[in-house]
Amino acid sequence: MRVNLLKLILILAVGCGEIEAESLKRIFKDELGRIVEIPENPKRIVTVATADIEILFAIGAGDKLVGRPHYLKYPKEALRIDNIGGLYECNFEKIVAKDPDLVIMSTSSWDRYKNNLEKLEKCGLAVVGFNYPESIEEILHHIKVIGDIAGKKEEAEKLVKDIESRIDRIKRVAKKLKSPTVYREGIYYPERIGYTSTKGSRDDALIHLAGGENIFSEVKKEKPWFIPNPEEVIERNPQVIIITADLDKFSQDEIKKIIKKRPGWGDIEAVKNNRIYVVEDQLSWANPRIILGLEEFAKAIHPGVFNGK
Repeated sequence: MRVNLLKLILILAVGCGEIEAESLKRIFKDELGRIVEIPENPKRIVTVATADIEILFAIGAGDKLVGRPHYLKYPKEALRIDNIGGLYECNFEKIVAKDPDLVIMSTSSWDRYKNNLEKLEKCGLAVVGFNYPESIEEILHHIKVIGDIAGKKEEAEKLVKDIESRIDRIKRVAKKLKSPTVYREGIYYPERIGYTSTKGSRDDALIHLAGGENIFSEVKKEKPWFIPNPEEVIERNPQVIIITADLDKFSQDEIKKIIKKRPGWGDIEAVKNNRIYVVEDQLSWANPRIILGLEEFAKAIHPGVFNGK
C-alpha cells in the first residue's frame, strides 16, 4: 500500500502506528505576512466573520465549525453553532474552551483588532488572519483560500467557477443593452438617508456588471461610500433606484413608501415610473451570495431581460 512520504517519516520518527491525516501540519502564510503552522485537514474551526461562515457552509465545511460570531443570519443551520462573540466583542474564554485546531479571522481593521489575534495565538491556538475582501475578485480569491485551509480546495474551486460562469452570463447580455442611470442606497434607519457607493465599491461593480450606470461613480471620496445630499440625488435624476436593506427589519413596501415620501423625490424619474427595487442587503456583502445580489441588480436594471432567468 502506498503511503504519503511525510506521513511515513512521521510514523518512523515517533515509533508508533499510523498517524491520522488530520494530525499532520502544514506551513501557511496569511495575509498579514505571518507564517503559521496549521492542520492539514482541520476538524474544529472557529471564525469571527459572518462571510467566512457562509463560505465554509457553501463549500461543505459547515460540520467543521465549532464557533461562530454574533449577528449571523445565514445560513440558518449555522445558528446552532455556539456563539463566540465575533471579532468586535471577542470572547477569548469561549474560543479557547471550544478547543479549535484552527481560528480564521478576517477584518478590514487590523490596526484595531490585531491584538485579538495575538492574544489567541498566545493561548496556543493556530490563528490565520485575512484582509476582509472588498472587490468581487477579492471575494472569489478569498473563497479559494478558505477552501484550501479548510481541506475543501476542490469544492471551493468548483463554487468559484460556478459564480464566475453566472457573472459572465450576465455580462454578455448586459453589454448589449443601453445602461440606465442607477442610484443605490443602503438603508439602516428609516428616518434618514442611507449611504451610497462610488467607483471601487462592490455595489458600483454590481451596478456596472448588471448593465447600469452609477450616478455617483465619478465622485471622489476617501472611502468608496458616503451619505449623499438628498438634493444631489434629485438633481442627478436616476432612472432606477436600488435600495439594500435588512428585510428581516423592513418590508419592501415599507422601504418604497419611505423613498416616495422624501421631499422632492416624487420628481425623480425612477420614482415617477415606479422603478424602485429593494434587495436584501447581505446579498451585496463579501460572501458567496454576492452572485445572487448581482442577479437581483440585473433584474432591477433590466427587468424585461433578466426576470425569470
